[in-house]
Amino acid sequence: MKTAIGQRIKAERERKKISQQKLATALGWNHHQIVSDVEQGKREIKAWELYEIAKFLHVDIDLLIGSKEPQQQPYVLWRQKPSHNEKILEARFINECNNYLWIEEAISNPTASSTLIVEKLSIKQIDLANFTLEHAYQLAESIRQCMALGEFPTAQLLGVLEDRYDIKFIVLNDEMEFSAACSRSERGCFILINGRHPEVRQYFSIAHELFHLITWEPEMLKLVDSSQKYHEKNEQLANAFAAGLLIPREKLEIEAAKICTNKSMAPSDVIALTEQFQVSKEAMLYRMLNVGLISHKQLTEINDALQTVSTVKISNKTIAHFLRSKYVRLVYLGLERVKISRAKAAKLLDVDLCDLSDLFNEYGFTEVNAV
Repeated sequence: MKTAIGQRIKAERERKKISQQKLATALGWNHHQIVSDVEQGKREIKAWELYEIAKFLHVDIDLLIGSKEPQQQPYVLWRQKPSHNEKILEARFINECNNYLWIEEAISNPTASSTLIVEKLSIKQIDLANFTLEHAYQLAESIRQCMALGEFPTAQLLGVLEDRYDIKFIVLNDEMEFSAACSRSERGCFILINGRHPEVRQYFSIAHELFHLITWEPEMLKLVDSSQKYHEKNEQLANAFAAGLLIPREKLEIEAAKICTNKSMAPSDVIALTEQFQVSKEAMLYRMLNVGLISHKQLTEINDALQTVSTVKISNKTIAHFLRSKYVRLVYLGLERVKISRAKAAKLLDVDLCDLSDLFNEYGFTEVNAV
């Protein structure tokens, strides 16, 4: 029994590219030999140790025990692969996705009728070798119209993706270098967002990841995964798509003409436009360059002038808070309807049991009969 558990721990550790020493340090063990002994079945493993191992490796403890069979994990496409702990972050993302689906199913009522109509996000097959930036802008305009995002798409994007297409958002707030990632399978579409980034960057990342979800085709993903050149091109296309989606060309030209009275774009004009379209100054400047509103020289001059200027404050509560609130609400409903225990709720939300009520309060949910 302990040999089989040890072998499963080793398989998961190696799959996530974690050294024995790193796992030992995470568990408070003073030598990697302890991990080696556990994996070889030479050392009995305590229940709390197994729990901590499963938590660190972001794997279901039932998988380590052997009561649950391993399943093929969905592919994760990173905007920029983390320089370290990639597999751990990937496992954490997938685990959060699984938790989201689990609690959603746990509180669902199969007998209740629903008026909510969810559309499946269609896939657009593209020839990556010949797909240009202009093609990406055209695709963005087509998607903007199809999704009815209006002339200022940022304001509508989150609601449309969540409510109409059932895209689920995972927010991580740790000190990590990643900006975003996404995954698409038969179980749904997920977007991972770095909650510590500025809001305008989070919006852009969401639009960026939407391009990947729309062009999610196995052969193209293999090409992107095997070639740095194609990976970089795919990311450039996603950036162009995001800019085109959030800053429609026609509306940008109209609004720029209104505020730019002397036909020379000033830094204050750029700030006004970023606030209208709720994007970063960098995204706005490069979009203006793309549509011919400014030259390369003007871009450099304006960008230099804007370096010390803070722009675009969207709301008091960040969009990361807004996106996570839907998941917190599902967990709260699971607890309220006695579908899960407080311990399970704390585990799903990755907080200590004593902090659970505070977290619910932070999102506007008040526990009844909290113990």
